[in-house]
Amino acid sequence: MIFYIVLLQLHLCKALKAVCVGVCVSEVLKDCCLSVSKNRVPAKFVVSYYIQEAGKGCNLSATVFETKGGRRLCIVHPDGFPWVQKVISKCRVHF
Repeated sequence: MIFYIVLLQLHLCKALKAVCVGVCVSEVLKDCCLSVSKNRVPAKFVVSYYIQEAGKGCNLSATVFETKGGRRLCIVHPDGFPWVQKVISKCRVHF
């Protein structure tokens, strides 16, 4: 759905030129977790992570772990979850 909105805005930018440039430039597509899991993930499978903060382009806060197999897992935010903090501390790469 976001893709269609951005595409529509791009067409409007072409038609209106200078009137729409500021709006189109500020649109940034972001890959967000739509839900999170509280299931524990063994640190040995995690190669990197990043923290998704609610209100910064996404609706909810999460920890995104990337596994050795290249999958991205949406896990609870590390605040209040010591096991998530422990896995993060063992990761060397922040993507």
